[in-house]
Amino acid sequence: MNNEEIESNYLRYLPSIYQTEKDENDSTFLGRFLKAFEKVLSGIDDGVTIEYLFSWDEIPGDDNQKLIDFLNLDFGIEWVKTAEIEKIESGKIKVSDENNNLLLELNTEKTEVILTIDGVSPDELIVKTENGNLNIYNKPIKGIEEILDTIHDYFDPVETPLEFLNWLAGWVALTLIEGEGWNEEKKRNLIAGIVPLYKKRGTKEGLEEYIKIYVGEDVEVRINEFLQPFQVGITSTVGMDTMIGEGRPYYFHVHMKLPAPNRDLLARKKRAIHDIINKEKPAHTYYGLTIKVPTMQIGVNSTIGADTLLGGMIND
Repeated sequence: MNNEEIESNYLRYLPSIYQTEKDENDSTFLGRFLKAFEKVLSGIDDGVTIEYLFSWDEIPGDDNQKLIDFLNLDFGIEWVKTAEIEKIESGKIKVSDENNNLLLELNTEKTEVILTIDGVSPDELIVKTENGNLNIYNKPIKGIEEILDTIHDYFDPVETPLEFLNWLAGWVALTLIEGEGWNEEKKRNLIAGIVPLYKKRGTKEGLEEYIKIYVGEDVEVRINEFLQPFQVGITSTVGMDTMIGEGRPYYFHVHMKLPAPNRDLLARKKRAIHDIINKEKPAHTYYGLTIKVPTMQIGVNSTIGADTLLGGMIND
């Protein structure tokens, strides 16, 4: 076996000081040491075969113990040692006892198995057809070169992994708000749109756009600073687009029509909207907020708990 087979390819990525010339029969400790990491990270073919976890066709049956060992060692599930293992359908294996259960589901293409434990899917396994049997393997760890091939996805708010969102937000000087309806989709939309919004920060237009990222583009949002005088048919609704007397300095009012199926959800959305306004408004200004829930209209907003609720405005 020559040096190239003994030493890791990772040496090529190190500074030249570590890539010194060697005798034909010599190899560096570092090169051999990195070989182990290359095996784990890049999955090099060194002749060592990886044994399958269990065979789908042998469950229930001869591979029950292999399945039990896998679930116990990889996920720390002790109760599987005395659990019942059964196929409840052709593409599903159920493992259960009196108080616990988990499910393994084979996809229609017979290429993956999804493991679900108490409603959560912590792992996906791969399926290989070998000698007529469906053998189940752990998914291989992505190698460094494979990750680098898709590195551009990490800088795309739509494609980046969920656990990378906070880091990507930090690149655009954004602190993501947790909870209160800020789901994954809204966080991705906010990161994608925040840089253009910075140009409008502190303006009425910028605040309206920020609120719409949270509540949805189709929701009506109107901000009034009461700068225009009373004009019949134009600015003539007291409290909405005009007021009696002169407008208060540094004051604006936010009006919204926001569908909400229940009062708890409405209250959570209201808190999140307050957070947005307080974060984005100029420091010397103050405001009021009126949220109007669409009233019941047969055929339009008529399903309580879905697109309407009993009650009216919420005013601050």
